[in-house]
Amino acid sequence: MRFRHLNKFFFVLSTMILVGTGSVLFGQGTGFGGYIPPSPQQGVQNPAQVQNPNQVQNPAQTQNPVQIQNPGQVPPGAGQQGGYISTSVPNQVPQQPGSASFGTGQGAAQPVPRTPLPPPFELSAEEAANLNSFLEKWENFSKDVKRVSCEVHVREFDGGVFHQNSKTPIAHTWGIFRFIAPNKLFYHVRGEFVYLGNGPNGEPKAEWKPSSNETKIVYDGKSFTQYDYKKKVATVFPIPEEEQNQDLSLDGPFPLFFIANAERLKEKFYLKIVTPADAVGRDVWIEAYPRYAEDAQEYQKLILLMRLSDLQPYFLRKMNPNGKSHSDLEFQNVAINKGLWGIEATVDLTWTKKVEAPITLKQRGKSAETKK
Repeated sequence: MRFRHLNKFFFVLSTMILVGTGSVLFGQGTGFGGYIPPSPQQGVQNPAQVQNPNQVQNPAQTQNPVQIQNPGQVPPGAGQQGGYISTSVPNQVPQQPGSASFGTGQGAAQPVPRTPLPPPFELSAEEAANLNSFLEKWENFSKDVKRVSCEVHVREFDGGVFHQNSKTPIAHTWGIFRFIAPNKLFYHVRGEFVYLGNGPNGEPKAEWKPSSNETKIVYDGKSFTQYDYKKKVATVFPIPEEEQNQDLSLDGPFPLFFIANAERLKEKFYLKIVTPADAVGRDVWIEAYPRYAEDAQEYQKLILLMRLSDLQPYFLRKMNPNGKSHSDLEFQNVAINKGLWGIEATVDLTWTKKVEAPITLKQRGKSAETKK
């Protein structure tokens, strides 16, 4: 179970970078399917205000930022502010330079056949035009994004399947994420929150546990290194030469919703803008449904919340195939092209370093989701 939460984060991220680095956000308001996204009043406070992401101390307590009722339902008219792209669905993964399938990397010769799904709904011509216009704007902004850093809360909910209180996460971690285009990635889980009943207002009460289940993953373009802080072991997975130095923002297993590629998004998802009326002009909410049956085995849909002020996501939900359990990612203090920092897979002299057999990024994405 040690790396389960870290692996959940990377699965959701992987539904983001190949996707063309796009995202699916939902904004402020209560009028969409029972979603109540984070707000300054009920939102999560960071464990610490991080100046140097490697120095985090004295975290604050947090509250669950999202209260959900019937997360799978979409009320009539929810999509009035947006649109949905319904284009012909190819029978094979599009042949992109350097990648023939999701996360296969450079040098793959043949596209992998996949099973297309019918669109879950249709858009009017106006709605489709609005969506295309937004994706184009987002992609143009993303072209200048070279470095991204942010803090990430990852919460897992079982939707009441096994736990009666569906508002309380069954797991909740906090960490730091960094990306340097085109192919360096860093994610450090600094600790977890333990929920201790409810507070005065009936909201779940959490206690921050620094260094609990602390772990880290670094991808430097040539290897994938996983750090186990409890055992002080760094496990290095070399990446095959043909996959080294590929552009993760387009072809990797860790899609970034901080960077958008309109065509790649449309190739992988059925997209629908569902921004409620009270969030129009401030946020964009997008739902993304899988185009292929293989992806539908991993998630029912993704929901992304994005600020129009800086075209950056602040919340991502992955609904599981059962339509009840889900994983939430909340992005805080997002910094674009700021700071002087690098990403290197260094190993302390007091740690044990293990080098495993080479593993492809596609294989790593699969093992990250299944490893417990």
